[in-house]
Amino acid sequence: MLTNKKRNISILMIILMLISLFTPSSLKAAGNNFIIKKAVLIKYTGNEKTVRIPKGVKKIGAKAFYGNIGIEKVIMPSTVKTIGKEAFSNCRNLQGIKLPKGIKKVENKAFANCSSLEKIIIPESVKSIGSKAFANCKNLTDLTVKSSKTKVKGDSFKGCKKIGNMNLDLTDSAENTVNENTEKKIADNHNDNAKKKEEIKEK
Repeated sequence: MLTNKKRNISILMIILMLISLFTPSSLKAAGNNFIIKKAVLIKYTGNEKTVRIPKGVKKIGAKAFYGNIGIEKVIMPSTVKTIGKEAFSNCRNLQGIKLPKGIKKVENKAFANCSSLEKIIIPESVKSIGSKAFANCKNLTDLTVKSSKTKVKGDSFKGCKKIGNMNLDLTDSAENTVNENTEKKIADNHNDNAKKKEEIKEK
């Protein structure tokens, strides 16, 4: 009788081990609020204020955090190379995010409508910032793009009306007309807002 019970327990343990081995990584990660498949973070399902993205993730997938209003801060590992389209779009309470030094690409609308975001530093490693990547980040006041080689779309910061402290490294300006135009648009936008404030005070 005892032998049969032991045998059944052994069989059950073997079955559980096999299930664990062949369960897709995306399902395993789901229990920790992350659905990850082949190093791509497909979806975040949690509601923590501070989110630590697991090491080994190479890409934040499209709309992975879309519309999550619970997030206030995101910490990324150095393994992340790409932030996908609309990955953090409409995360309106997101206040802080530090892009890792090895990141290569920020895709279209990645941080669009993150209205609480105040500061962003684009590392030298970033090759391109997509269309409307930071559009309508209404409280973004501090912007730094560390490399003149980073390709910035003309509308990457569209609607960022409060940018005051702006540091765009455009030392290779002859080769970066897109960056020149972007700097001019942001600067003009800032100057227009300053003029409007002065006009209101005069009235």
